[in-house]
Amino acid sequence: MYEHEVPAGPAYQRVSAVYEAALADAATPGEYAAREAAYRAALRWARKDGDGSLVAAAWYYLARLWASAHERDKACTAHMRRIAAENETFGPQHAELIGSWHDFAKFLVDAHEPALVECAMRVSLALGRLQGGAEDLAAVQRMLVALWSAGLYDRMFRWAPRVEGHREHEPLGQAYRCLAHAYGRVGRDDEARMAYEVCLGLLRPGDDHHDDAQLGYAETFVERAAAKVRLPARLLAELRDLVDGPNAPPEQLRAVDVLAAGGTAEDLPRIFTAVARSPATVRRTCATLLRRGLRLAEIHQALRAVAARSSSELAGYDALARFELDHGKDARAALRVACAGDRAELTGQLALLLLDDGDAAGLDELRERHPTRAPMLRIVHATLEAERAASDAAMLALYRAYAAWAKPWAARLDEDGKPRA
Repeated sequence: MYEHEVPAGPAYQRVSAVYEAALADAATPGEYAAREAAYRAALRWARKDGDGSLVAAAWYYLARLWASAHERDKACTAHMRRIAAENETFGPQHAELIGSWHDFAKFLVDAHEPALVECAMRVSLALGRLQGGAEDLAAVQRMLVALWSAGLYDRMFRWAPRVEGHREHEPLGQAYRCLAHAYGRVGRDDEARMAYEVCLGLLRPGDDHHDDAQLGYAETFVERAAAKVRLPARLLAELRDLVDGPNAPPEQLRAVDVLAAGGTAEDLPRIFTAVARSPATVRRTCATLLRRGLRLAEIHQALRAVAARSSSELAGYDALARFELDHGKDARAALRVACAGDRAELTGQLALLLLDDGDAAGLDELRERHPTRAPMLRIVHATLEAERAASDAAMLALYRAYAAWAKPWAARLDEDGKPRA
């Protein structure tokens, strides 16, 4: 459960004092219900005071408490109410909103719409730039951490160049640590090793996560040094039959894992034909193959061939797109095919590339093709408009897009944070 912490700023300190006093009067101050009631008492006090910064601070505390208790519907509403209060009090382009959008992005990591994490972080970055300063390393590091938490490794690689040119040792070391982990996850071990080396040149023993980086660096050598598996011919033949046969997915994917570790280059088509039926396994399979010494181009060609043969099912293009995203290839063509028809799993990844391109028309077309993902795609479109020309109207439109996306599932709370009847 969330441990009460007081951020910097007089509003948070004043609301915290009211919370502490209310909690002290509770019969069972250690229980969740008592803490929730004390935070709501602080919210009522803030509303009565009429200072919007106090109201925003009270919603911040409730958002943290509810998120820690997995009451995500309430936490989402609290985050939105906090941003709304700050929009009204300070204006939607004020520096006070930087932290609020960042906190909302962290909350969205578990929302099963990873594109929204980056969009919220981009709002935070845009607001930072509006304050008249250059983009600072801490902001980029926060972006990398949020993308890492959301599993968006390809987007981390897209943002990686933004850390260059900075000199602050500790935050720069942490940024390279996150990048090294991500490179390792997708089997890009040489890049992982180089990122760990930069990281360890910046961090010192005793710094946060120094030991984690040291272990990660060592693991890149262990992966490279792992003995190549040589399977007996009879076992290899049986594995191929298991992969090619009509087996249940769990058994077939277990066979694929073993064949990827001990098969030959001629097994690539059958491996990826099986992987195409469960595209989420492509990352693990390709990492194994790369660590065995297979060439990236060889794997890429095999995936393209499988995708071409399975074009009616589209799953082959799903696997191909995931591989291309992980390895810095242009995945737009594969994503467009993978997102055709009713398939919508990778719509967010395609939307982020269209956001990079500034392609508003492409986003509109994607929204027409996938009406069930329209709320998410409207947020990406609003992010594009806010980045093109930041204004109060653009920032408010972006907030409204997030509110519309959250409306079907966010909690219906009254102004004092209680569920509506």
